[in-house]
Amino acid sequence: MVRPSTLLVALVVLACFASDAWACPTCKEDLANDPQGRGLATGFYYSILLMMTMPFAIIGMLGAVAYRSVKRAQIERDAAAVAKQPN
Repeated sequence: MVRPSTLLVALVVLACFASDAWACPTCKEDLANDPQGRGLATGFYYSILLMMTMPFAIIGMLGAVAYRSVKRAQIERDAAAVAKQPN
C-alpha cells in the first residue's frame, strides 16, 4: 500500500521535472516558435501521457477485479461456515 506522503513526494518531483521532460531540445525549440507547432506539441504531450498511463490503469483494473473476486469468495465461504455451525 502506498502511503500518502510517498505519493505526495512523487507528485512534487514529477511537477518539478515536467518541463525538463517535455521534448528533445531540437523539437521543443522548433515547435515552440510555430503557432501550429504548439498545438502539435501539446497533442504529442497528451498522447504520450495517455500511452504511459493506460497499462497501469488496465493492470490496476484487473487487479481490483481479482481482489474483489477473492474477497467475495472469502465472504461466501465464511457465511457457509457460519451456517453449518450447530446452534
